[in-house]
Amino acid sequence: MIRKNYFFDLIKLFIVFNISYFFFISPDFSYIGLTSNFQLSHFFISIFLIFLYSFFLKITDYFLSDLFKSFFTVVSFLPSLTLFTFNAIDRWFIINWMVIFFFFLIIFNSRIYFKSINKLSFRLNSTAVYILLSITALIYIVVFGLSLNFQYFDLLSSSLYQGREELTQKMSSLGILRYFFANFQNVILPLFLAYGLIRKNLFISILSILFFIYVFLVTTFKSILLAPILIIGIFLFNNKYPLYLPNFILRQSYKPIVAACFIDYFLLFPLFNTLIIRRIFFLPVLISDKYFEYFDENGYTYFSDLPFFEFFSIHPFSYSIPQIIGSYFIYNEGYMNAGFLADAFTKAGIVSVFLYIIVLKILISIAESNTKFENHFIIFAIIIIPLIALSNSSLTTTLFSHGLLLSLFVSSQIIKL
Repeated sequence: MIRKNYFFDLIKLFIVFNISYFFFISPDFSYIGLTSNFQLSHFFISIFLIFLYSFFLKITDYFLSDLFKSFFTVVSFLPSLTLFTFNAIDRWFIINWMVIFFFFLIIFNSRIYFKSINKLSFRLNSTAVYILLSITALIYIVVFGLSLNFQYFDLLSSSLYQGREELTQKMSSLGILRYFFANFQNVILPLFLAYGLIRKNLFISILSILFFIYVFLVTTFKSILLAPILIIGIFLFNNKYPLYLPNFILRQSYKPIVAACFIDYFLLFPLFNTLIIRRIFFLPVLISDKYFEYFDENGYTYFSDLPFFEFFSIHPFSYSIPQIIGSYFIYNEGYMNAGFLADAFTKAGIVSVFLYIIVLKILISIAESNTKFENHFIIFAIIIIPLIALSNSSLTTTLFSHGLLLSLFVSSQIIKL
């Protein structure tokens, strides 16, 4: 049974975030702004905001809307309150951030009805999976070759970032073909792995995992390694303890963070908190704060940074937004992406954030019109990489370059396994 109120679950996660931040993250990363200046008044304000937020947070039976609500509550809402508690982000930012998240909940709690659009519906079978895997593997090998750098498995090595620079240059030379690779590895490959697991087809599962490893070794994207771990983990857990994933995320997310803190306590270097907790939860919020600060002071783009809109509005900045923030942030160089909420703020302030939330809800509601397919695990598998990307990239980039649009389309058209 889905719980009606998540106050105590959110409090547990908030406390664990505070512990992780204070003991394992701020001591090593205060130089980039992850400072530790605990404010007791901010702590109690955060508790009150969680209490208030918990009354608006409704988990129903609309899977995609529920998944987005639970995910952004965990990765963006609660980490912002930890940073606020330790005085690492601006008060004006947290006020805007809270208003945005309450609006987010109101919109995603609502139901937008669309007539089912299963005009291009399909069902997956093993033969189709084998054929598509073979054809795609051949395309990857032709473009990327078989020269693999296994040093990329050292996620802290400089070679990983050198490989990313080489990939950027290669992708820029591929033109529109780069969208094929991005959408395949972020959506279709996870779909094949999930299909193999559900069908208990060990060969398809192994081929998919090997393909994930190959893609990581030629792209260096860490999300490509994270995705199969999450997919297999949720599959095994769901087989033993049937669960409704959005509810599970809200109730159980504190446990992996506790485990990370426990393991890092015995290590010389806080590996898990540095690689995972800091990068996924705290750094995106900190960068979002810088986005709000910069564009509050310097004006907005008024959508001039988007394709086609440059004909209606002159872009007022000399560089791309991530480059601007990278220079403004700390290093006087770099490329600082933020999640879709912060990127939306750069267009026209909080009004454009509200607009982006509504657009995202409409797209999700269209996908939710598919009432003939109720396997939530498959939907989770094809949406998880785009969903993670959405917390670190703009909405338009995530839709086309990270597979969100394709994942929503597949969700709306798949009918039976």
